[in-house]
Order: sequence, then C-alpha cells, then structure tokens
Amino acid sequence: MAKRQRRPVQSDAPQDPLSNYDPTDYDDALERSLCEDDLRDIMSHPAITATPDTATREVVNTLHDRAVACVIIVDDGRPVGILTERDVLNYAAAGWDDVKDKPVSGVMTRDPVTLHDSDTPARALNAMASGGIRHIPVTDIDGKLVGMIGIRRITRYLQQHLSEAADPNASGEA
Repeated sequence: MAKRQRRPVQSDAPQDPLSNYDPTDYDDALERSLCEDDLRDIMSHPAITATPDTATREVVNTLHDRAVACVIIVDDGRPVGILTERDVLNYAAAGWDDVKDKPVSGVMTRDPVTLHDSDTPARALNAMASGGIRHIPVTDIDGKLVGMIGIRRITRYLQQHLSEAADPNASGEA
C-alpha cells in the first residue's frame, strides 16, 4: 500500500497563484492549433452584411450574386440576425411570395450565436456541433462584427493541419 504524503505547510507569505501552473501538453500540432489559434486568423472578413430593413429578396440576391452561404444582419455594426441558404430554402417551400418583399428582420434567425475573434477553432467546432449551425458571426471585444466563421473554413483549416501532420515537409519545414 502506498504511503500517503502530507501537504507542505502553507506559509502566510503571498504566493503567485500561477507559480505552480503547468502549461498544457498537447498530443500533436493539430490539437495545439485547435486549442490555441485565434478565429481572427481563419475567419472570413469582411462578412457580407445587410440591415434589418433590407428587403428579403435583396438579401437573397446578395446570397446568389456574392456566392455566399449567409448574410449577417447588423444594426449599428452588431449582429442581430442571420439569413442562410437553408432559411431561404425553407421559405421558398413555405411561401416565398409572402416574404420576398418584407424586411429581412421578419425572416432572419434572430440573436445568432456569436464568437469572439480571440476564441479558438475548437470553440467554433463545439458551437457548430452543439447548436446544429454552420455559420457563426465573429465579433470584437465591443460586440461589433469583424467576420464570419463557417463550416467550409473550419474544414479547410482541419484539412491543412491534417495534411501537414501526414507530410511534415508540406509546411515547408525541413
């Protein structure tokens, strides 16, 4: 049976709470990147935006003309909604003529999940998986929209890191 060790006696002198901090050990470069990289390095910017009073038809035309999967609806620079390709398909099936000339504020998904530009790719993946969403507005510390992270960007990010893991020379290192 292992002998129990006593804790060292605590002194009354102030101690730095991080003095015993052990940095995280990661199994590989992909895990490190997922947990330490910032979204600002991989997000799409600038995000395609519209205002809440923009006609739904105009926002749908923007989706088509700009070949994007979503438009972020902003008010004073802050995301207040999102309209995605999936939303458009749902409205097309349910009665497009009833909504096409109305403001997008009536059909958008209100108060979308947002992430901060210093959040990690792991956090984005978690939010997408747990929320069943594919596009997330990214904001700065003041809540202003600075970009968008989508499943395609995350997939490319993962593909790049997995390719580098499979071929260490792919990143240019010798």
